[in-house]
Amino acid sequence: MYFEQGAVVRHKFKVDGFEFMREIAREDDHISILISTVSNVYVTKTAVVSLSDIETAEEIIKQDVYTFIEEQTDELDKIMAYFSKGWS
Repeated sequence: MYFEQGAVVRHKFKVDGFEFMREIAREDDHISILISTVSNVYVTKTAVVSLSDIETAEEIIKQDVYTFIEEQTDELDKIMAYFSKGWS
């Protein structure tokens, strides 16, 4: 076993210029995935029990993140996020 019981992995990630934290924890019988803002505001949490649940869990998380962005930000937040992404 690579990840021991109780192991927690944290990563920052961006969606449309907004930064979030992903906390992945190995529990007794599932993997717990918690998404929050970098200022520790709860966005969503889900549990994954088997490999066949991965795609469904990922879709739910993505939808919850986009819903959070839509409901918890205003137009100026979206402009700020857009320009903070940088240019390609």
